[in-house]
Amino acid sequence: MSDVVGTEPIRSMSEHWPTHPGIAFRAWCWGADDSNPPFSTLEEILLADPALTAQLLRVANSSLFGKPGRIATLAHAAALADRHLVRVASLQYLIRETYPVTDRFDHDRFWKESWVRSRVAGHIASLFQQVTVDEARVAGLLADLGRLIQVESTGRLDEDADAVDWGVAWMRGCEFPSFLVEAVEAYKDAESIESLGGRARSLATVLHLTNRWMKAPRCWKLDSPLGLVDIEFLAEEIADDLARVDQLFAPPRVAHDELVERTRRTLVDISIAQAHALQARAKQAEQHQKRAREYKRERDHLREQVTLDPLLGIANRKHFDHRLGEEFKRCLRNGQS
Repeated sequence: MSDVVGTEPIRSMSEHWPTHPGIAFRAWCWGADDSNPPFSTLEEILLADPALTAQLLRVANSSLFGKPGRIATLAHAAALADRHLVRVASLQYLIRETYPVTDRFDHDRFWKESWVRSRVAGHIASLFQQVTVDEARVAGLLADLGRLIQVESTGRLDEDADAVDWGVAWMRGCEFPSFLVEAVEAYKDAESIESLGGRARSLATVLHLTNRWMKAPRCWKLDSPLGLVDIEFLAEEIADDLARVDQLFAPPRVAHDELVERTRRTLVDISIAQAHALQARAKQAEQHQKRAREYKRERDHLREQVTLDPLLGIANRKHFDHRLGEEFKRCLRNGQS
């Protein structure tokens, strides 16, 4: 692997990745919908954008949830986080109109190819038993993530270097599941795939077949590390996906400045709602502590009523018997008379 980790702290590389304006607008609409739409809707939105998907998985695999190296699907990630956190994760990127100057990187093409790769990987994954369609879609979306990281980090795309190393280094630094990282690292090389085992090998094989299809989409019989695979019966499903690309990545019907302002207002609203929730929890905790103090006073008062003579205010026979028993046990423990 090339020395990409030393360029900057690897886990901070996701802070400024661009999102597609159309996808960002749909994510904003989901976050601003007061009807509380299901997470499955957000999952479909995020699975069209490598940056947003990578960010949510990074949060899900962090120590915040104590699940490092275990979350490989957006459905699992969304199940762990509360709604506010998922909204923040989907809206926190700055939507930009300009990108680092490079004459060899087309952001719009990158987004579309990533989505197509994700969809094709999902279809091919239906042929395997050790990897789920959801895992394959995430892996397909993130398989080429290294190119985006390299461009965003250096301002250029080095054709001589294997950009996969950038994505692998970032995912490993964020404690993504090992089988997912190993599959992305090995999928371009058949010999590397053969050295893997279990889910990593199956997922790498899916990515390998997907990559071959991306290079020759009319070739429906693909040679894989597991032998010749006939995917002709998937042609119709894949064709339906390809027909949706331009519609899915259509630009938003609002001006860029307005979209940014809406996103910022939404984030402010979320912050205010979180502050109110924290205040409510603090007030509830204070009430619990107050009730606990009241219960203690009542308990102490009842104990006094039971063990003190109401007229003289001194310990009664019940208190004497209780203390006598305690002192007897103490003497036995200490070997005293």
